[in-house]
Amino acid sequence: MGINVESVWFSAGDTETTTNLTDTQTGWSGDTGNWTFTTDEQVYSSQNTLGTNIRTAIWYSGADVEGAFEVQMQLQNTNTGGWLVVYPADAQAHFGTTGNTWGMGMFSDSSNHWASGNPSSLTATGVQFGNTVYAMDEGYTNNTNVGSISTSAVYAIKRSANGTITFETDDVVGYTNDETYTGDMRIGLGSAAEGVYGHYKYVRLIQ
Repeated sequence: MGINVESVWFSAGDTETTTNLTDTQTGWSGDTGNWTFTTDEQVYSSQNTLGTNIRTAIWYSGADVEGAFEVQMQLQNTNTGGWLVVYPADAQAHFGTTGNTWGMGMFSDSSNHWASGNPSSLTATGVQFGNTVYAMDEGYTNNTNVGSISTSAVYAIKRSANGTITFETDDVVGYTNDETYTGDMRIGLGSAAEGVYGHYKYVRLIQ
């Protein structure tokens, strides 16, 4: 069993709980050797070039997330090049943690990037941070420019109890996944390109 939220997201009577996911490396799996967790919730991927077309990614394995939830984060600096993603727990094989897995393999339409076959049958949401911010469905579909990068903005992927998944910047919806998904999900972080690292001020789960 994972984390269970039965009520409709933010409806009357909801009790919200915030879990700081990046105050410790405990609970994270994947290419953790190329990530640093600080004592003030910051987390960042290796600032070294890992090699040609090599990326790094980690996923939260402390508990799968059920029901309605929000994954909230801020960026530490505007030089970042990272990903925040949510994906079905039973699709872990499609989540690439190293090698030439752009978008963790899940969010690319190129078989050169896939970790374990075509991810197009999944229902996943990925947000890429670079010069601008893009949200998208699995397989690079529904690709949406949701604004410029900022260290003051609060970014969030939300799922309501009916399975609708949205991406919000400062509580303003900029993207909605084309599909709904109500099964268990997982949270992942990744670097966007070789020589570019992701640097997050915090990543928190609100439920």
